[in-house]
Amino acid sequence: MHGRIWDNGFYAVHTVITEKEDIAKLKKSKYMQSYMGDTIARIGQMLEHGRKILFSGCPCQVAGLKAAIGDEDNLFTVDLLCGNAPSAGFFQKYLEDSFCGGIDGYEFRYKETVWNGTTVRVEMSKKQSLVLHGGAEDDYQRAYHNHTMCPRHCEHCRYQTLPRWGDITVGDFWGLAKHDKSLVNDRGTSAVLVNNEKGAWLMDQIPYSQIGQKKEVPLSWLGGNGFALSGRHNFASPYRDRFYGAVRKMPFSEAVDEAFFGGFEYV
Repeated sequence: MHGRIWDNGFYAVHTVITEKEDIAKLKKSKYMQSYMGDTIARIGQMLEHGRKILFSGCPCQVAGLKAAIGDEDNLFTVDLLCGNAPSAGFFQKYLEDSFCGGIDGYEFRYKETVWNGTTVRVEMSKKQSLVLHGGAEDDYQRAYHNHTMCPRHCEHCRYQTLPRWGDITVGDFWGLAKHDKSLVNDRGTSAVLVNNEKGAWLMDQIPYSQIGQKKEVPLSWLGGNGFALSGRHNFASPYRDRFYGAVRKMPFSEAVDEAFFGGFEYV
């Protein structure tokens, strides 16, 4: 994400691309709710012209897309093992309160040192960057990873469970090392659920040479990833409502401190 805080350049926005060269626009993690805009209408128009479409988003967004235009033959969908997607307004306030002079770029899940870290990189200028490690150094992560900003509709999500809404489900394979350390590497390992015949067709289109390693494993290994398995449920932090009230009247970091009352230990 690039831009200036004051021109709203730091939102996550669904984008339609038609060229491989533009794929970088869709990469990277975004820990906030994305803006759909006219994406569904544009997809409908492209399908009417016979185009094949691959849509990726949270399971609720895939469900919304299918409710609007149906499950068309040329529409392929990928949903995410989603934890929660807070309002982008929280991120805007965090940026405005923390970097009032403006920034040039912001990268969640910065992977220069390790793929599975909770590290962000903030471009203060073209020559200066700030790397923040986890909730101990970054208040947005302190609130996000503990679901302190979790919206109520995410807390009671109806779309995370099986069967999935996407033809394929993807996400980081957290906890894999507990089952098979040989599948873990420093570039990251993904969990991929093939949910139907369309999903199987999509997987068959990927040349094996472009996959480092592929192995079918028990679904139970997924654990709490994305709260997809039976008996796994999303949650909101007990500090959420306190945070919601505090953030309306004080700077972001102070609101996080106020919500936790100093009695919270980040792990």
